[in-house]
Amino acid sequence: MPGEAVKVTGARYRTGGDTIARLSDRVRSASRPSSYGGGVATAPAITLREYQVGQRVFHAQFGEGTVAEVVARHNDQEIAVEFARHGKKRLLASLAPLDVVN
Repeated sequence: MPGEAVKVTGARYRTGGDTIARLSDRVRSASRPSSYGGGVATAPAITLREYQVGQRVFHAQFGEGTVAEVVARHNDQEIAVEFARHGKKRLLASLAPLDVVN
């Protein structure tokens, strides 16, 4: 078949032996109906820990600290933690690996 007759619609990139689809391909596949329930496939709900001012927390890199401020951000929390050695850090609860210290 001549190259002029071929239409490329979903380019894929190859890195280290793995094929990675473009973001638009992943978005389209995420909105396709699920074959199990007949509805649209959705990601499982993630339950986040809720932090309160004054709570003692531990972070693997920054050590132990105290929650100084908590602000709600789109189904998440922005947490300001005062660490003894590293000062005040602003972290997102969904991304920060924090453990509550009792």
